[in-house]
Amino acid sequence: CTTSYGPAIQVSISCSSRAVSSIMDLYRNEDNILKTIQIVDVQKPLDSRQGYGRLIQLKESRTIREAIENVKTLTGLKHIRLALANNKTIDSPIKTIAVCAGSGSGVFSGARNVDLQLTGELSHHAVLDAIHRGTTVILCDHTNTERGFLNIIKKHFEQIWNENQVKLFISERDKDPLEIV
Repeated sequence: CTTSYGPAIQVSISCSSRAVSSIMDLYRNEDNILKTIQIVDVQKPLDSRQGYGRLIQLKESRTIREAIENVKTLTGLKHIRLALANNKTIDSPIKTIAVCAGSGSGVFSGARNVDLQLTGELSHHAVLDAIHRGTTVILCDHTNTERGFLNIIKKHFEQIWNENQVKLFISERDKDPLEIV
């Protein structure tokens, strides 16, 4: 969008209702911006195609082995947890993938007939249910699946604010509390 002052940047923040007042305090203290505030209480996604998870239909089949290597590369993890679907091998083909950062338990109920579910965590019984339905499961632990956006969002905000206005850091100590040893 543009203003009479030139190009404008719109920032959307999703937060709990309890965090709104803290965000408003930060916003009020910023003098260098024109302020237009719109608070929307979203009870459900505005667009039925939007939500926490994604359903992916690959153009070409890949193997479970390839999916594992891609996940390790993208997350920077040396080890992930794998539950192979009944009658599948690591070289079995996959064409449909359900993905959800964090915990996919509530999200995957609408994606039950996929070849692969990728998420941070699922209950033991949800994993058993998936593999008995023919779905392979990859688990990376909850926050390991949520951190991938940090470098992207940091670059985005660095384009909005110069280094004199806001200095952004990504913690090197913050990590998933669980480790595979």
